[in-house]
Amino acid sequence: QRQGLLMALGKIETSVKRASRITHQLLGHVKKQGPRFACVDMTLLVLETLALLKGEIKHKQVNIHWKTPQKEFMLISDAYQIRQVLVNLVSNAIHALHPNGTISLSIHETPVFTVFGIEDDGVGILPANLGKIFDPFFTTKSFDQGTGLGLFVVHKIISGLGGEIDVESQPGRGTGFIIKLPRNLDKELSDLKDTIQK
Repeated sequence: QRQGLLMALGKIETSVKRASRITHQLLGHVKKQGPRFACVDMTLLVLETLALLKGEIKHKQVNIHWKTPQKEFMLISDAYQIRQVLVNLVSNAIHALHPNGTISLSIHETPVFTVFGIEDDGVGILPANLGKIFDPFFTTKSFDQGTGLGLFVVHKIISGLGGEIDVESQPGRGTGFIIKLPRNLDKELSDLKDTIQK
């Protein structure tokens, strides 16, 4: 009877922790009234993200490979929200890797977009799940590990910044995300600022 009670308490604790994570993710997404646009160096944000996650990277012996030069890539966007996206994507990539796996990073510019790519050679995503990964509460992680809100929030943030996000994956071979963010929103930025001020 005592063992059954302990098991029940353990399940309750797990549920409370999961509810807490969901609440924090939702609050982190909705508490901002709108994007705060400024000049942003995409490479610097990626390096900051890697520094934030250096403990996880070191623990799993992750190899970081830059496919493009680490130079300045400036755009007008919200550094806080982009960093939120990068932390989520890099964390997911680390989780998908086997020890000594590799995360490949790239940044380049088109006339309109700054394009960021993150690829891992991890477990990949099943084709049946690929179309669901941006849905709220969809997760393949265990109940006590995932909320299913991470990629949902990522998609919302990127859309709110006027960008696009695409994913490709092969089970057993890895996953790649491509993010396109406008380099200069011009009229869209002015319109959005006017809307926020009103």
